Amino acid sequence: MSIPAGFLWVYADEVVAGPQTGESELVDFTDERGAFMARGFYTPGSSIPGRVLSTERVKIGIEFFTAAFRRAAAARAPYRDAYESYRAVYGESDGLSGLIIDSYNLTSGAAVLVIDIHTPGLAAHRSVILDAARAVFAPNHILVRTGGGLEGEKLEATRKWVGDEPSESSIREAGETYRVSFSDGHKSGFYLDQKIAKSALAPFAKDARVLDLYAYVGGLSVPAIRAGAASLMAVERSKPAVA
Repeated sequence: MSIPAGFLWVYADEVVAGPQTGESELVDFTDERGAFMARGFYTPGSSIPGRVLSTERVKIGIEFFTAAFRRAAAARAPYRDAYESYRAVYGESDGLSGLIIDSYNLTSGAAVLVIDIHTPGLAAHRSVILDAARAVFAPNHILVRTGGGLEGEKLEATRKWVGDEPSESSIREAGETYRVSFSDGHKSGFYLDQKIAKSALAPFAKDARVLDLYAYVGGLSVPAIRAGAASLMAVERSKPAVA
């Protein structure tokens, strides 16, 4: 296994034996001698059955997720004020394989947290993830989305608000206003993970003829126009995105 090198996935061909209940379970991963290596979720039948959460014998509960979210929040603190909306938790980058959290600051001032759960093991811990997210990020509204699991994983695709929905869904980014479709949009509603790409586009867009394929709501098209593109054609196949 590549766990000692810091890899958080355990592939099916690396597994010698594991629980065969058919459900995702919290397990300890061991080497061929039986020595402890890590703790995480094991999902039989998946092409990536093992998802490492910790290389220590820690309890996976509210304290674990709260501490992980606090570390993620601290890592993003330097640019949190510059970006009104941002990706708060980056899955494997924050040691939380299969978990993405986006934080939106709406033009109304309300804070929306979109929690994307992509593994059955995390889905089973939904309640403690919610409690930890509330404690660390203090949002006004929370949308929990599940799905996107690998073949062989029993993970129903759902999108459910915890409490009430926000009355409006507009955000500001780089001086422009965009409408976010939380319930049926791409990703968590907006491509918050593409901020660097949008900034990097500017020097290439000036005086250029720009073609933006799969433009969604214009997250790259608008910065290109602002950067001085000579012309721009935006193409999007999703009717709800351009409605």
